[in-house]
Amino acid sequence: EPPARTMGTVVGFGYTEESGPSEPLRQLELPVIDSRKCTFRHANYKLDLGQFCAGHSDNKTACNGDSGGGLVFRKGRTYYLGGIVSYSEKQIESNACRFDGYSVFTSVHNYLPWIRRITKLNLSSTEPNNVPCGVSKIQRFRRVVRGQETVPGQWPWHVNIYHDVKDNYTYQ
Repeated sequence: EPPARTMGTVVGFGYTEESGPSEPLRQLELPVIDSRKCTFRHANYKLDLGQFCAGHSDNKTACNGDSGGGLVFRKGRTYYLGGIVSYSEKQIESNACRFDGYSVFTSVHNYLPWIRRITKLNLSSTEPNNVPCGVSKIQRFRRVVRGQETVPGQWPWHVNIYHDVKDNYTYQ
Protein backbone atom coordinates (compact mmCIF):
# COMPACT_ATOMS: atom_id res chain seq x y z
CA GLU A 1 0.00 0.00 0.00
CA PRO A 2 1.39 3.43 -0.88
CA PRO A 3 1.90 5.71 2.13
CA ALA A 4 -1.07 7.86 3.18
CA ARG A 5 -1.20 11.28 1.51
CA THR A 6 0.84 10.08 -1.49
CA MET A 7 -0.68 11.70 -4.57
CA GLY A 8 -1.59 9.53 -7.54
CA THR A 9 -3.42 10.20 -10.79
CA VAL A 10 -6.41 8.19 -11.94
CA VAL A 11 -7.38 8.43 -15.60
CA GLY A 12 -10.63 7.19 -17.07
CA PHE A 13 -13.86 7.53 -18.99
CA GLY A 14 -16.04 6.97 -15.91
CA TYR A 15 -19.21 8.72 -14.88
CA THR A 16 -19.11 12.44 -14.22
CA GLU A 17 -21.48 14.70 -12.34
CA GLU A 18 -23.64 14.70 -15.48
CA SER A 19 -24.55 11.06 -14.66
CA GLY A 20 -23.03 9.48 -17.73
CA PRO A 21 -19.70 8.22 -18.97
CA SER A 22 -17.23 10.89 -19.94
CA GLU A 23 -16.66 11.19 -23.69
CA PRO A 24 -13.16 12.65 -23.36
CA LEU A 25 -10.57 10.95 -21.20
CA ARG A 26 -10.38 12.65 -17.79
CA GLN A 27 -7.73 12.74 -15.07
CA LEU A 28 -7.87 13.38 -11.37
CA GLU A 29 -5.20 13.58 -8.70
CA LEU A 30 -6.14 11.64 -5.58
CA PRO A 31 -4.38 11.27 -2.24
CA VAL A 32 -3.95 7.82 -0.72
CA ILE A 33 -6.06 7.60 2.44
CA ASP A 34 -5.02 5.82 5.62
CA SER A 35 -6.88 2.48 5.72
CA ARG A 36 -8.26 3.09 9.22
CA LYS A 37 -9.65 6.46 8.18
CA CYS A 38 -11.18 4.92 5.07
CA THR A 39 -12.92 2.07 6.88
CA PHE A 40 -14.07 4.42 9.66
CA ARG A 41 -15.76 6.66 7.09
CA HIS A 42 -17.13 3.74 5.05
CA ALA A 43 -18.11 1.04 7.55
CA ASN A 44 -19.21 -1.24 4.69
CA TYR A 45 -15.69 -1.29 3.18
CA LYS A 46 -13.86 -4.48 4.06
CA LEU A 47 -10.39 -3.87 2.70
CA ASP A 48 -8.57 -7.07 1.83
CA LEU A 49 -4.83 -7.37 2.14
CA GLY A 50 -3.54 -5.70 -0.99
CA GLN A 51 -6.26 -3.04 -1.19
CA PHE A 52 -6.11 0.63 -0.27
CA CYS A 53 -8.28 3.74 -0.49
CA ALA A 54 -7.72 7.00 -2.31
CA GLY A 55 -9.89 10.00 -2.93
CA HIS A 56 -11.24 13.24 -1.59
CA SER A 57 -14.16 13.95 0.68
CA ASP A 58 -15.20 16.87 -1.53
CA ASN A 59 -16.90 15.21 -4.49
CA LYS A 60 -13.79 13.97 -6.31
CA THR A 61 -13.41 10.26 -6.89
CA ALA A 62 -13.21 7.43 -9.39
CA CYS A 63 -16.65 6.27 -10.47
CA ASN A 64 -18.64 3.79 -12.56
CA GLY A 65 -16.74 3.15 -15.77
CA ASP A 66 -13.32 3.78 -14.21
CA SER A 67 -13.03 0.26 -12.74
CA GLY A 68 -10.06 -1.64 -14.07
CA GLY A 69 -8.20 1.57 -14.82
CA GLY A 70 -5.01 2.53 -13.09
CA LEU A 71 -3.89 4.85 -10.33
CA VAL A 72 -0.39 5.92 -11.34
CA PHE A 73 2.28 7.47 -9.16
CA ARG A 74 5.17 9.59 -10.33
CA LYS A 75 8.69 9.00 -9.09
CA GLY A 76 11.07 11.46 -10.70
CA ARG A 77 10.27 11.40 -14.42
CA THR A 78 8.84 7.88 -14.30
CA TYR A 79 5.26 6.79 -13.73
CA TYR A 80 4.40 3.45 -12.19
CA LEU A 81 1.08 1.68 -11.84
CA GLY A 82 0.34 1.51 -8.14
CA GLY A 83 -3.33 0.59 -8.03
CA ILE A 84 -6.24 -0.71 -10.08
CA VAL A 85 -9.65 0.94 -9.59
CA SER A 86 -11.80 -1.67 -7.83
CA TYR A 87 -14.94 0.04 -6.53
CA SER A 88 -16.51 3.10 -4.94
CA GLU A 89 -19.43 3.39 -2.56
CA LYS A 90 -22.80 3.45 -4.30
CA GLN A 91 -25.62 5.93 -3.82
CA ILE A 92 -28.55 4.58 -1.82
CA GLU A 93 -31.13 5.41 -4.48
CA SER A 94 -29.19 4.20 -7.53
CA ASN A 95 -26.33 2.07 -8.75
CA ALA A 96 -24.17 5.15 -9.40
CA CYS A 97 -21.20 5.93 -7.20
CA ARG A 98 -21.22 8.50 -4.43
CA PHE A 99 -19.05 11.44 -5.36
CA ASP A 100 -18.30 12.27 -1.72
CA GLY A 101 -16.59 9.00 -0.87
CA TYR A 102 -13.28 7.28 -1.28
CA SER A 103 -12.49 4.69 -3.94
CA VAL A 104 -10.88 1.32 -3.29
CA PHE A 105 -7.85 0.27 -5.33
CA THR A 106 -6.09 -3.07 -5.63
CA SER A 107 -2.36 -2.74 -5.02
CA VAL A 108 -0.37 -3.82 -8.08
CA HIS A 109 2.77 -4.32 -5.97
CA ASN A 110 1.06 -7.00 -3.88
CA TYR A 111 0.15 -8.96 -7.01
CA LEU A 112 3.46 -8.76 -8.91
CA PRO A 113 4.49 -12.34 -7.99
CA TRP A 114 1.10 -13.60 -9.23
CA ILE A 115 1.32 -11.47 -12.41
CA ARG A 116 4.79 -12.84 -13.17
CA ARG A 117 3.68 -16.43 -12.52
CA ILE A 118 0.51 -16.20 -14.65
CA THR A 119 1.95 -14.22 -17.55
CA LYS A 120 5.39 -15.83 -17.43
CA LEU A 121 6.73 -12.43 -18.47
CA ASN A 122 10.20 -11.24 -17.69
CA LEU A 123 9.52 -7.68 -16.54
CA SER A 124 13.13 -6.57 -16.91
CA SER A 125 14.33 -4.64 -19.93
CA THR A 126 17.31 -5.09 -22.21
CA GLU A 127 16.97 -1.47 -23.33
CA PRO A 128 19.29 1.20 -21.93
CA ASN A 129 18.19 2.64 -18.60
CA ASN A 130 17.57 6.05 -20.13
CA VAL A 131 14.51 4.84 -22.09
CA PRO A 132 11.64 6.99 -20.76
CA CYS A 133 8.68 5.31 -19.14
CA GLY A 134 5.32 7.01 -19.01
CA VAL A 135 4.85 10.67 -19.78
CA SER A 136 7.48 13.12 -18.60
CA LYS A 137 5.89 16.44 -19.55
CA ILE A 138 2.44 16.04 -18.07
CA GLN A 139 0.56 19.17 -17.10
CA ARG A 140 -0.11 19.43 -13.39
CA PHE A 141 -3.38 20.94 -12.21
CA ARG A 142 -3.49 22.48 -8.75
CA ARG A 143 -7.27 22.50 -8.61
CA VAL A 144 -9.27 19.56 -9.89
CA VAL A 145 -13.05 19.55 -9.94
CA ARG A 146 -14.17 15.99 -10.55
CA GLY A 147 -11.35 15.63 -13.02
CA GLN A 148 -9.82 17.60 -15.81
CA GLU A 149 -10.13 16.80 -19.50
CA THR A 150 -6.89 15.43 -20.90
CA VAL A 151 -5.26 16.13 -24.23
CA PRO A 152 -4.77 13.35 -26.83
CA GLY A 153 -1.56 11.44 -26.19
CA GLN A 154 -1.12 12.72 -22.63
CA TRP A 155 -1.69 9.22 -21.21
CA PRO A 156 -0.58 7.00 -24.13
CA TRP A 157 -1.27 3.72 -22.34
CA HIS A 158 -4.96 4.52 -21.78
CA VAL A 159 -7.46 3.94 -24.58
CA ASN A 160 -11.20 3.92 -25.16
CA ILE A 161 -12.71 1.14 -27.23
CA TYR A 162 -16.00 1.53 -29.04
CA HIS A 163 -18.01 -1.37 -30.39
CA ASP A 164 -19.99 -1.04 -33.64
CA VAL A 165 -23.41 -2.60 -33.19
CA LYS A 166 -25.62 -1.92 -36.21
CA ASP A 167 -23.98 1.47 -36.89
CA ASN A 168 -24.42 2.46 -33.24
CA TYR A 169 -21.04 2.88 -31.58
CA THR A 170 -21.17 1.96 -27.92
CA TYR A 171 -18.57 2.60 -25.27
CA GLN A 172 -16.90 -0.54 -23.93
